[in-house]
Amino acid sequence: MQSDATTVDEYIDELEGERKEAAKRLRQVLIENIPDLYESMDYGMPTYRRGDELYAFASRKQHVSLYVPDTYVMRAYADELGKVELGKNCVRFRHLEDLDMEAVSRMLREMTEG
Repeated sequence: MQSDATTVDEYIDELEGERKEAAKRLRQVLIENIPDLYESMDYGMPTYRRGDELYAFASRKQHVSLYVPDTYVMRAYADELGKVELGKNCVRFRHLEDLDMEAVSRMLREMTEG
């Protein structure tokens, strides 16, 4: 579901329950692990830019998605991320407890090292 929110705070405020908590945690993990991020709303979802790199997250109908720029690193972490599905450049999960945030932190840091 694409949002009409103009800020990330508005986007998060629109969410309810576990989806809201997932969005808050994803925002936090992105900001804490990737230096020099620019936060904005693009494509109807919170986006984070660092140079040419684009990170984002979105609450979808059946899951929450975390979009990352480095598919190779994402796939290398597949077994550590938890009970997730991997898309072309995204990690999808249904419940916050399904996603291992420590593994996400390590994955994001590795993406910024390259």
